[in-house]
Amino acid sequence: MVAAAILISILTGFLLIRAIWPAEAPFGWDARGDWFRLGAGAMLGTGLTSIPAFWMPSSIAVDLAMLALAVLLFLMFGRRAASQPIEPASETPKGLLWAMLAIFAIFVVAYITMAQPNPYGELDSWRVWNFRARFLFRGGTLAELANPLLQYTHPELPYLVTASVLRTWRWAGAESPLGPMLLSGLYGFSLIAVLFGAIRALRGQTQSLLMLAAILASTAVTGNAASQFADVPFAALLATSFASLVLAWNLGEPRLYWLAGLAAGLLPWTKNEGWFYAIPLLAVAIWKGGLAGGLRGILGAIPGLAAAAYFLLTVAPSTPGTQAGFPALAGAMVSRLLSPNLFGWVITPVITLAIYSYFMRFRRNRGELRNAEWITAALLFAGGVASILYRDDNPGDSAAFRILLHLWPVILTVLFVEYPTPEELTPQGVKTAKLRK
Repeated sequence: MVAAAILISILTGFLLIRAIWPAEAPFGWDARGDWFRLGAGAMLGTGLTSIPAFWMPSSIAVDLAMLALAVLLFLMFGRRAASQPIEPASETPKGLLWAMLAIFAIFVVAYITMAQPNPYGELDSWRVWNFRARFLFRGGTLAELANPLLQYTHPELPYLVTASVLRTWRWAGAESPLGPMLLSGLYGFSLIAVLFGAIRALRGQTQSLLMLAAILASTAVTGNAASQFADVPFAALLATSFASLVLAWNLGEPRLYWLAGLAAGLLPWTKNEGWFYAIPLLAVAIWKGGLAGGLRGILGAIPGLAAAAYFLLTVAPSTPGTQAGFPALAGAMVSRLLSPNLFGWVITPVITLAIYSYFMRFRRNRGELRNAEWITAALLFAGGVASILYRDDNPGDSAAFRILLHLWPVILTVLFVEYPTPEELTPQGVKTAKLRK
C-alpha cells in the first residue's frame, strides 16, 4: 500500500501537468516533454497530497478525490494540441546513450546501497522529518510536538516531507520503512527527470544526456537523497519552477506559468527559506508573463503558500529570526555577509563557474531570453543568501552547501540551454546556424 500511495500522488501530478501543458499525443508517451512532466508531476503530486495529509486525521478519501479531479481536468484540457509543436530531435550516438544509461544505473545502485543501512535516513531525517511523522501516526498532536522537551524535532519547520511519510503509513496501516525510503528516492529521481526533461524538450536528446551526466557527476544528489534530507525535494521543486519559466519563454507556452506557480508555492511548505525563493519566482512571472502570466503564477502558488502561511501563523512556534527587530537583523546580515566561510564556499564557486562559462564561448544569440534566465538565477541566488543571513547565526559549510545544492540545478539548466549542442558544433550545424541568422 505504500507503493499505491506514492503512485497515486505521481499520477495525480502527471495528469495535472498534462492538463496544463498538453502533449501532442494525449494518450501516448511524448518523449520530448513527458520526462519533464513525469519528474515535475511526481514532486507536485507529492506536495499537493501532503497538504490534506497534514491537516486531516485520514486523507485517503481526499487522495482519491484529488486523483479523480486530475483525471477530469486531463480529459477536459489535456487533449488539446500544444501551442507550439517541438521540433524532432536529431539522432543521438548510441555510445553516448549507453554511457548515460550506465551512469543512471550506477546512481540507482548507489542510492540503494546508501539508503538500505539507514531506512529512516541520517540524523536530521530520523529525528525531525520521520520522528514527527511517527509521533503523529501514533496519535500525538501538533501541540504536543511543540513541547520544549521535543525541541530537537524542530516543530517550526514545514511539513511537506513529514506529511508525505505520514500519508504512506496511513495507506499501509503501519510504520513501513519503505515509505521514507521510496519517497526520498522519488525526490532524487524527480530532480534528475525535471532537468533531463527540460533540456530534452528545448535542446534535444544529446544535450539532455550531457545534462544528465553533469547532475549525476556530483554525489550531492545521491547522498542527500539517501540521507532523506529535505534539501533534495526542495531543489526538485525549485528546479521545476525555474524550468517551467524557461520552457514558457522558449516554447511560447503561457500555461506553464501555472506550473511555475504551483512549484514555487510548495517551496515554503517544504522549508522555511522557501519564501526567499518563491517571491523572486513569482516576481519574474509577473515581469516576463505580464498580467496574465503573473496571475497564473500567483493563483498556482496559492495552495502551497496558503498551507505554509497558515502553519507559520497558527501552528509553528516563533523562531529567533522572526522575533528579531529590523535594526538588529540588518546589522546581523551585514556581519554575516562578511563571513569568510560564506564567501569562500558560496561566492567563489559561482565566480569559477562564470569564468568557465566565458571560455565556453556561448554561440547562441538569444538576447532577451538569455538575460531573463540569468537575471532569474541571480535573484534566486540572492534569495538563498538572504535566507541564510536571516536564519543562521554562523553561516558556514552547511549553509553554503545548501545554497549550492538548491541552485546548482538552476545554474546547470541555464548553461545547458545556452551551450551549443554537439550537433550545432559540427560543420553542418554551424552552416545551418549561420543561415538562420
